Amino acid sequence: MFGFWEWTKNKVEIRDRAIKELRTNLDDLDEKIKG
Repeated sequence: MFGFWEWTKNKVEIRDRAIKELRTNLDDLDEKIKG
């Protein structure tokens, strides 16, 4: 069970990081379009 939870936690961290990067990229695009 422990291994499963470790794996799940890692998946969530990777997803959260990907979402943050996506948001940052979208913000950058927004700036370029408005600028």
